[in-house]
Amino acid sequence: MNQELIVQRTLKADSARVFEALSDAKIMTQWFFAHPGWSANIENKFEVGGSFAINMKSPEGEVYPHTGEYREIVPNEKIVFTWNSLAVKDTLVTISLKSLEDQTELTLKHEFITDPDTFASHKEGWGCVLSNLDDTL
Repeated sequence: MNQELIVQRTLKADSARVFEALSDAKIMTQWFFAHPGWSANIENKFEVGGSFAINMKSPEGEVYPHTGEYREIVPNEKIVFTWNSLAVKDTLVTISLKSLEDQTELTLKHEFITDPDTFASHKEGWGCVLSNLDDTL
């Protein structure tokens, strides 16, 4: 299995604001976690070749590390990065932004997930992450 996971959202902010929320570690800590009630600690060197570390923390105190490297950055339009966690290694995420006047259509594509259960858990996780992002905006 190598199905592409695709999640779309129309966000209530312009693409510049969405791009800032996707790239600024201080803002990312407000929304980049996979379940309600969780939190995140984020280190982010936002540049092509730069890396990030996202440690999602459950209410019980368990930490789930996620790391990756930025491959492509087009301001207000696209971010491509690798995604590694306890569940996946060397997967690829592409986030595309399309301006819709005062809103933004965000499309997230996550590639190279081979296990069906991991695919399902990432679909749920990304859905929650993007809902948190929309709430933060």
